[in-house]
Amino acid sequence: NSAELATMFYLCAPVFLFTAMHATADGILRSEFRFRKLAYRGSIAAIIGGIVAIGVVALGFGALALAAQRLVQSGVSAIWVWSAITWRPAVTRHMPVSVPFLRDGGHTMVAALLPALVPRSIDLCITVLLGPTQLGLYKIAYRIFEFTAQLAIMPLVSVAGAQLARSANNLRALRQSYLRFTQVSASVLCPAMIGFAIVAPEAIHFLFGPKWEAAVPLAQMISVLAITSPPNYFFP
Repeated sequence: NSAELATMFYLCAPVFLFTAMHATADGILRSEFRFRKLAYRGSIAAIIGGIVAIGVVALGFGALALAAQRLVQSGVSAIWVWSAITWRPAVTRHMPVSVPFLRDGGHTMVAALLPALVPRSIDLCITVLLGPTQLGLYKIAYRIFEFTAQLAIMPLVSVAGAQLARSANNLRALRQSYLRFTQVSASVLCPAMIGFAIVAPEAIHFLFGPKWEAAVPLAQMISVLAITSPPNYFFP
């Protein structure tokens, strides 16, 4: 109902603050290639958030558990990364230095915002025009693709930023590194999604049950994204 949805909005409101708080510390850890620390952070934060969500469900608050999980997970992540570095921000009088950072940060923000807005707008159009049932089928099909892409590409994406930054002053080396990242990603993701498209009727029946078999054609069509998506993961 609307009251429960409003409460979820209130619970999720601080999440963007926690996300902004740990962005700099996260960037420092990535620039130092301390990805093991980040991996531990993600796993432990997810476990703690999951435990809290289970507790909220047990208390009878239902869907509010999702908001509580996200809030706790983002808070633990922020505390974890800041405890892993010694640098701390300080207010100085050299504010003009911030101008180029704000300009470049604005470009990065737009680059991250647009890929998030496009899927949300698709969800909204499907809901309004076709109804929640079709949205559910589409989300299942897209989640399958997204999960496969996460397994195939995200390990490379997690190190690509730091690796490409080291070649920032050598355009030729930067292009070669970017090309290698996208080639390796495509060589893993494309065969995986082609294979899944072939076995989709059996796979979806096995994974989700017969009630989701209507998602099979959608999953097969979305598998075609494996051809175009690898470069997009490295775009930001």
